[in-house]
Amino acid sequence: MGAILGLLPLWNAPIFAAAGALLAPLLLLLRARLPLAALGVAAVVVAIPQLLFLREGAAAGAAYPAVRLGYTIAPFSLAGLAAFLIVDFGPKLALALVGLRSAGPLARRVFVAAGGVAAAALTIQLSVDIVANHKLLNAWVVLLDPFAAWGLVVLWRGRRGLARLGARALALALGGTIALGGVVDLVPVANDARIAYRLAGDPLFDWVVAATPGDSIFLSDLWVSNQVLLAGRQVFFGWPIYAWSAGYPTAARQATYVAMLQRSEEHTSELQSQSTISY
Repeated sequence: MGAILGLLPLWNAPIFAAAGALLAPLLLLLRARLPLAALGVAAVVVAIPQLLFLREGAAAGAAYPAVRLGYTIAPFSLAGLAAFLIVDFGPKLALALVGLRSAGPLARRVFVAAGGVAAAALTIQLSVDIVANHKLLNAWVVLLDPFAAWGLVVLWRGRRGLARLGARALALALGGTIALGGVVDLVPVANDARIAYRLAGDPLFDWVVAATPGDSIFLSDLWVSNQVLLAGRQVFFGWPIYAWSAGYPTAARQATYVAMLQRSEEHTSELQSQSTISY
């Protein structure tokens, strides 16, 4: 399990960080410290070469991780942090706290350890893109969900008489709010566009595969995806958000990219001018 966990940095570094933020408090709170420590050591051994590789390429990433209180809350304040947690996670937190009242010691320790993931998201900036910390918060919500689900069960089963009616009404209100939030989250998925590329048989794809070596670099538009990329070739400057968020010096590359295109336009204009004069 540790070796599998250690493979995460090149696939999803924030989730690797979330796993570390969960494992550290688990080592303190659970009795199975030896197997947990072995898991952590195996993960670190496998992950270190990947982390060094990523850090070497990302010059701007040398300043991270760094302390950053409050995630995107600016200016930071405890009141702002409380409002953020209540608005974004209030119903689930309320249900989780209800469920913890009848949970066993192990469940409570796991709940506290899961809080380490949220704490990391709200106090540490992992890269130049602070918004990427939402992946840690998403991981925390996944860990929070079972406790919230148990809270719904506790409210529905507990008490008697009028108190039961009130508890069930509260369960329906909190559960309905969470469900409505899930429906809202589906709206951008439903509205999202789809892009499809025909590969084998596409003239551009076939030409790139047949006529260019595998290490070719194309000066192209700011592509997110294209037949050139899908053919396994590189572009000099693609859509910059992903490289920027990983800490690469995209501003310097963009300046070079613009200069190269301007020179190309000047050269084309010069050739057109010469052609006109000759004609």
